[in-house]
Amino acid sequence: MAQMIAPISIAQTLLQKGLFAFQSHMVADLFGLDKFQTSHLLQRMERDGLVARVEHGKYLLLGLTPEKVFANPLYIGCNLHSPAYISFWPALHFHGLTEQVPLTVFLVTTRRKTEKDFRGTRFIFVTLKPEAFFGYRREVLDDLPILVADPAKAILDSLSLPEYAGGNTEVAKAL
Repeated sequence: MAQMIAPISIAQTLLQKGLFAFQSHMVADLFGLDKFQTSHLLQRMERDGLVARVEHGKYLLLGLTPEKVFANPLYIGCNLHSPAYISFWPALHFHGLTEQVPLTVFLVTTRRKTEKDFRGTRFIFVTLKPEAFFGYRREVLDDLPILVADPAKAILDSLSLPEYAGGNTEVAKAL
């Protein structure tokens, strides 16, 4: 019976499928649960420390190593909105083009999304036109997948909107 599935079993299945970030409807579809069962299961998983709710219907799989996920704000940011990739100051830092560690994660997207604070990190979504949404790639940071602007695109984005990259001085240093 679907409602008898143990939260740890759900977490293990999500981990095996590489679903480190997921939406509640994905759990419902994967395990054949209705809306009520899914909600109850996710509440139990959150209480047990297996998942963290980022916003309505969006969760991060913590499994048995929550510090791995919480210590990776770039991974968290990539899972707050789709499509989106990390750019500007955090991308410059990721590629070693600046020594300054940004306290805010800036993500490029094609659709508006309000900024989000999650566990002490601020996530700001910068909306660009669809034709400017290119030049990013999948990378792995601490064994978790992220989408980040390649070095040239991070500089291009930063030149166009230097306020998201620490200002003209930081962009000049990156060049």
